[in-house]
Amino acid sequence: MSKFVKFTNVTPPYEGLPIVINVEHVESVYNDLTAGNKVALWSKNNFWHVEEDFNTVMEMIGCDFREEPKKEEIN
Repeated sequence: MSKFVKFTNVTPPYEGLPIVINVEHVESVYNDLTAGNKVALWSKNNFWHVEEDFNTVMEMIGCDFREEPKKEEIN
């Protein structure tokens, strides 16, 4: 059975609207620096930018990996 997760779309003209993604097909999750550091989810057939931060996305898809806080965020 597929694992569908609801995210918040940030791609115009659908900004702020929910987007439901089958995360079993997501091959890569990263902070897209070319798009203002938005979180990108990529699969062979699709690509999405979402509003949620990187660590939230990783938690939502069930991955244990978490981005380490930047030094300036610790102090």
